[in-house]
Amino acid sequence: MDDTTNNKSAGQFAWAARMNAISTSNMHKQNYSDAQKLRAEQIRLALELVYYHKKVHNTFRKTKIAIKVENPRVADRKTLAQLEADWKAEGITSKNTPQGIIYSIKKQK
Repeated sequence: MDDTTNNKSAGQFAWAARMNAISTSNMHKQNYSDAQKLRAEQIRLALELVYYHKKVHNTFRKTKIAIKVENPRVADRKTLAQLEADWKAEGITSKNTPQGIIYSIKKQK
C-alpha cells in the first residue's frame, strides 16, 4: 500500500474515518431543534435543484450544520442568486473548498 491521502489507497483507514464522521454527526444531530433540522433539509433540497453535483449532504457539528455540495456546477444561476441572497439575510454563509461548496447554518440556542 503506497503512502497517499487518496481514500482508495487509505483503505480501511478511510472507511473508519468516514464511520467516525457519521457517528459524530448523528451524535450532534440530537442537539438541534426539529425546526433547525427541517431548515437544513430544505436548503439541501434547494441546492440539489440549482447545482449539478456528485453528492449533497448535511453534517451536524457542535456549532453549526454544514451542507456540502460535492463537485458542484451551477445549473440555474438566477435561482441560486435569489436563494443565496435570502440565505445571507438569514445568516447562512457559504465557503468554497477544493472538494465543493459548504453552506453553514449557525446553531441557535
